[in-house]
Amino acid sequence: MIKVLCVLDSIVNGTSIARLLQSEKVSLVQIAYDTNVWLLRLNKFDKNSLPSSLKILLQSEAIMKIGRAVSDDLKKLERDFGLEESHGKLELGNYCKNKGAINKASYGLEYICAVVLKRSYQKTAIHLKYDYRKNDG
Repeated sequence: MIKVLCVLDSIVNGTSIARLLQSEKVSLVQIAYDTNVWLLRLNKFDKNSLPSSLKILLQSEAIMKIGRAVSDDLKKLERDFGLEESHGKLELGNYCKNKGAINKASYGLEYICAVVLKRSYQKTAIHLKYDYRKNDG
């Protein structure tokens, strides 16, 4: 079976899931594939109204979802939107540790990018503070 790789990150009101107490609903999901990145605002969807194409992407074993704390992101999406368990995920921290690239699986994405890719990665202040629940287009 050929696997499709995509990068997944979810945001709750301007805060990455990994840094949030699991109380608020996911406001935004970021999906990257090839050279494209899509930001999907989920604030208008209720528990059972996500588009079927997004459900398929999130739950398919043939689509490998990659990210730092991706399991946490998927669990939160499952809970918030009534999804079945998601399959096809690769936890970037564990993968990099198992390959000997980093010493601890708990290192953040910024550190992993710096060590593995020799590139800096920083979420901008606007990205971290914006309220994605707003209905401002």
